[in-house]
Amino acid sequence: MLLNCPYPLMLKFLTERVGMMLNKYKIVAIFFTIFIGYYQLSFSDNLNIVEPKNLSEVLTNFIKYDDDAYNYEFLEKSNSNDLDILVYLLTAQKWPINKTDSMTQTIWKHKLIIYIPKSNIKFNKILLYVNAGYNNKDGKEELTKEKVNFAEIAKQTQLPVIELRNNPNQFLLIDEKLQKEDQILASTYLKVMDNPYKNAYLAGHLPMAKSVIKAIDASYDIFLKKYDIKIQEFILAGASKRGWAIWLAALEDSRVSAIIPIVIDILNVPETISHICQSYKDGCPEALRDYKNAGVIDKIHSKNFKQLMKIEDPFSYLSPEYDKKYQSRLSIPKYIINSSGDDFFVPDSSKFYFNKLPGNQNYIRYLPNSMHYLSGNPISDALGNQKKVDDAISTFYKFQAKNIILPDIKWEFKQNSINITSSIKPEKVLLWYSINNNSRDFRCITSYSYMNLVLKKILSFFTNNLCDNKFKFKNINFHCNNISECLINIDIPNNKWTAAFAELHYNIDGNRFIVTTEVKI
Repeated sequence: MLLNCPYPLMLKFLTERVGMMLNKYKIVAIFFTIFIGYYQLSFSDNLNIVEPKNLSEVLTNFIKYDDDAYNYEFLEKSNSNDLDILVYLLTAQKWPINKTDSMTQTIWKHKLIIYIPKSNIKFNKILLYVNAGYNNKDGKEELTKEKVNFAEIAKQTQLPVIELRNNPNQFLLIDEKLQKEDQILASTYLKVMDNPYKNAYLAGHLPMAKSVIKAIDASYDIFLKKYDIKIQEFILAGASKRGWAIWLAALEDSRVSAIIPIVIDILNVPETISHICQSYKDGCPEALRDYKNAGVIDKIHSKNFKQLMKIEDPFSYLSPEYDKKYQSRLSIPKYIINSSGDDFFVPDSSKFYFNKLPGNQNYIRYLPNSMHYLSGNPISDALGNQKKVDDAISTFYKFQAKNIILPDIKWEFKQNSINITSSIKPEKVLLWYSINNNSRDFRCITSYSYMNLVLKKILSFFTNNLCDNKFKFKNINFHCNNISECLINIDIPNNKWTAAFAELHYNIDGNRFIVTTEVKI
């Protein structure tokens, strides 16, 4: 009968019947919807990521966990005569993964800036630099004061450069306070130490490393879709805590083929941090005040601090209890750039980790007369070390892109000398040294007092001789009898407190490559 009805009558009949069914089961549907919603919320809040069985698996678990936040979108394009500059907005993650009462869950968003030379050079390796920055109270992006010249690096290398901004994604609301940089790390360190297994995924460098890996994902996808280029390898660079994050990203992502960690001279953290605080008459330096004020420094000899470092410290991943893949991952080429006068660290910190790193392309370079901040304030700008670092990044990037063979360099410290063996003859060798007759202190800036900083800022207009502990240099005469093995012996001044290191200059494939030995004190 229904089939023989005119279309309007049939539609009316069906509508009435469906309406009756919906009314009949409306209450059931409402309860069902509420139940499903509650179940989903409960699942989302309580079962996001499970407590680890072993702290050695935390990094892998965290990076692999999919919170369904990842996305990227194109924002704008600009260009010059030499470069195209593409800007994307990367949504990397939600953190903390499991909601807590003391930390507001935040969606981490980053600007991803790609500098592309207008050339036809083919490439399958690319540099990704992890940068700082923050969002102010109005939500507006504020750039870091440290100015890496990404455009110039792209022009020098004629290769693309990617900049990941605002890592960590600060400010973060922790314990009802807006926090940034070391405040974030100090606060999250305390939370992990309070309950290392329950709070393992709150360790502050974990989301920083994950954002790096999500930037790799996005960059790979962008170049594949836009240029039909498969980026097979990524060279990571970053300074300070961002340099720390690239170590962790390299441990977990096999696409990372080389790293350039800058001013983060602190691997093997329990040994290094103890050494730093014991080196100064007044204990830990003022630069570590966020960790001192939070109470982290008081716990550096505790069991829970060591458990925290099983997650955070890249050096820990070389221990036998960890997956053997990490030994292989840390065998990649490394160009470690440190400051000889770092506010946070002491110049011989590398003795706790450098010669224990796997791999046959491990290079280190100490910048004489430098502080932790390489640019962004009158003192560091006058010292002029940012340009040196930019050039060093460009050079190492080119070497990795072209698979250039680099020298094999070894050294040995004697009581008052440095003995160096190099597989390639350097063009020039310098000895840098600083003498302190009063204490084991070689920081460029030894006091953060208002008057001292004001005086330094005034002097910066007239001179770059601003370090309280100045490193001097002298040229070293040397002769290489064997082309394949160059032996260089350097005498070190014998004073009460002397810091010294050798600097070797090479000309490789038409590029100046500068490396140093570690620092002997």
